[in-house]
Amino acid sequence: MGGGKSGISSDPRERKFEQTLRDTESRIQHEAIEHSCVFDQYGNLLEEVTGDEGSVSPSSRYMNMINARATHNHPDIIVNGMSFPAGGFSWEDLWQFAQYRGLKELRAIDSERHYSLKRVGQIGVADGKRMAEAYRKAIDDADKKAMEHCDKLVKEGKLIDDEYHYNKEGMRYSDAITRKWLRNHAKDYGYQYSEHTRR
Repeated sequence: MGGGKSGISSDPRERKFEQTLRDTESRIQHEAIEHSCVFDQYGNLLEEVTGDEGSVSPSSRYMNMINARATHNHPDIIVNGMSFPAGGFSWEDLWQFAQYRGLKELRAIDSERHYSLKRVGQIGVADGKRMAEAYRKAIDDADKKAMEHCDKLVKEGKLIDDEYHYNKEGMRYSDAITRKWLRNHAKDYGYQYSEHTRR
């Protein structure tokens, strides 16, 4: 994808497609259940599927189309009536992406950020599965570090010891580690990862 310093494509069709994706993501960003939207290579919406608070299952019929692009939302996590962002890609997101060789880009959005994972060149299912497995280990490690981090803050009196504050800080800490892992390692498996804060 071409573009200048801003990273915006010089192709008007690609710019229009990107705007369509962003408009769709803005519409589903704050929904309480997950929505999956799949587009063909020309920017036409092929399907929109709704799931539940923690998952959604798009149909393989469209996800396997050559150069298709898919996006979905991650609803806020609610604890005791208070909410916080759900974070970036899950292990299941990457595993599902690996299954669909035609899919060009997988996107996700939570209440704070937009996340994107793109295939670069010809990548086999095995490459995607290897990355998904490595990412699952990174998530497990991050969750352990997050628990240790929160326990330390509670002990030092720097974190309120209740379910909401503990889980919110734990999610923030773990998500930062796993997003860093994708920034550093996605390219090792033939993928391009990016993220930015939503406005």
